[in-house]
Amino acid sequence: ERARKACFAYGLSETITYAFGKPGDYDKEALRLLNPLGEDFSALRTTLLPDLLKTVSHNLRHGQRDIRIFEVGTTFHARQAASDEDEKNRLLPTEDLRLGVCLVGGRFQGRWYQGKEETDFSDLAGLIDNVLENFGCAESGRRVAGQDARFNPYCRAELLLGEEVLGVAGQLHPEYLERFDVDANVFCAELSLSKLLSASKQVLHYVPLERLPGTQRDVALVASNTIHAEDLRSFIEQHAAGDMPAEVVEDVTIFDVFSGQSLGEDKVSIGFSIYYRGRERTLRDDEVGQAFDNLLKKLEMKFPVEVRA
Repeated sequence: ERARKACFAYGLSETITYAFGKPGDYDKEALRLLNPLGEDFSALRTTLLPDLLKTVSHNLRHGQRDIRIFEVGTTFHARQAASDEDEKNRLLPTEDLRLGVCLVGGRFQGRWYQGKEETDFSDLAGLIDNVLENFGCAESGRRVAGQDARFNPYCRAELLLGEEVLGVAGQLHPEYLERFDVDANVFCAELSLSKLLSASKQVLHYVPLERLPGTQRDVALVASNTIHAEDLRSFIEQHAAGDMPAEVVEDVTIFDVFSGQSLGEDKVSIGFSIYYRGRERTLRDDEVGQAFDNLLKKLEMKFPVEVRA
């Protein structure tokens, strides 16, 4: 229900599909049924994405170009049976409760007064963050470079909770979409709710409002589009404090992404905001400035990036 609430709040519609389908939809991982109703229903699903894409394809064929759907369902995976296990249970697969999401078309679903912006990875990332927040896990979620061939290699991420792999997210590759007769940009995510439900939960503590003012520093970095923004953000978060206590770095966020001919081919400019705040005293401008200058030097030494003026 927590995942459903997050998706409904984001304006998504729920779909319900069969738990089995064609083996070709699930590639080599398909689990075949011993007594199927037919070839189209002969394999247990190992992923939610094929049926979500069939739903997307159906909507596109009927003229619906702005699509936001999700499904909460079980996937089935091969397991190693125990030697002392009952013979009837040895063929049973492992079940994993998952959330699958597909976003297609306009960000504002055609409302003229809100513009014609297209859905992109930021919309998907925001939804995933809301889902993780609803589960209140003790460990924070992260995105790292993914290897899933179904996704665009320049727009895919593996979702982690601590060191546990939750799933994958990104823009689906056009070659994969051709299998389902989809001719639109599709941003998809699939993550394990079973792992989220079993993860340790954080204990919430109420704290008073901050009484001291903070200060913000912004930096734009020109980098190759093969460098992952999260690697830069994490490095900034770890080193922005300099010689001051690490807790003075309250937040590090991306506020701008720009690419164009003025930057050069395969280059992108990523803007980061760093918010500093002391816990016991107001930070001096010179000490924040010193820490920020040292951070910029460390960034240029660690990564092949250029600090924009």
